[in-house]
Amino acid sequence: MNMSQELYERIERYLLGQLEGVEKDQFESELAISEALRNAVEEQKIVIQAIEEASLRETMQEIHSRAFDEGNGKEKVYSLWQKPILKYGIAASLGILFLVGGYTLSRKRTNNQDLYASYFRPDPGLPTTMSTTQDFGFYEAMVTYKQGNYKQALEKWEGLLKTKPNNDTLNYFIGVAHLANEEDAEAITFLQWATAHEKSVFLSDAFYYLGLAYLKQDNTKKAIYFLEKSEHKSSEKLINELKEK
Repeated sequence: MNMSQELYERIERYLLGQLEGVEKDQFESELAISEALRNAVEEQKIVIQAIEEASLRETMQEIHSRAFDEGNGKEKVYSLWQKPILKYGIAASLGILFLVGGYTLSRKRTNNQDLYASYFRPDPGLPTTMSTTQDFGFYEAMVTYKQGNYKQALEKWEGLLKTKPNNDTLNYFIGVAHLANEEDAEAITFLQWATAHEKSVFLSDAFYYLGLAYLKQDNTKKAIYFLEKSEHKSSEKLINELKEK
């Protein structure tokens, strides 16, 4: 979230208990509907807490008083690192920056994983009530897949893939099964093969699951790229959530 100086000051005043009445009510109403604002408040709260814990407020006051001569108010000439207290203040500030940076990266990962968990549902699979014995091995594996036994289904499908390496249906379901089995790198390989078939009935869904696989790997840019190629009913909503972060 790009934060203006005005918004920064509003958040700071809110966290310090300086917003009152209508202004406070309005800010809290905005908080209730904006995840980006809630995230910005949380980040600034961590900065303030870190400053308080490091006693930087007191340190900065001392820096200010020592930076000037008590008698004539003229600024003393120091390099930054020649001022002992300023040196420690800067070191503490850098520590805070690393803390917030690490927190932001962690939060990004958490957000991506939370979104993945919210949106990923294995493909329900194909109907298996077939009277014919044609492709029996494929549909036998489909029954296993629907039962949630992805590893066993993969073993059967990958055996069939040896004789049909370019089959879009096999590549698609193998990719989804790998993703359901927490194997996102393998899923990406097979789903990319599935998306190579432009006339495949699974093309849109293959792009959707490929986007989810990259989301699971915290690659937001590629996740959005492939989700935008999909016409899956959930793609647009997920893209919007990713772009709001």
